[in-house]
Amino acid sequence: MEITNLFDNIEETSSIINKKYPVAEIAFLVIASFICGYNNWYSIARFGDANIAWLRKFFPYAN
Repeated sequence: MEITNLFDNIEETSSIINKKYPVAEIAFLVIASFICGYNNWYSIARFGDANIAWLRKFFPYAN
């Protein structure tokens, strides 16, 4: 089982208007960041920016 399969059953509850980032992408980014030692929103965002090519191997991260 791949780790990305764990996010298949996450229910999107946000409205279409506010749905810029899929919940699965956010969850994967946060978990990967925590594993790497990033523990606040600012550092998680920096981790995401610095590792976008790697993150896109798992999810589109179109936005």
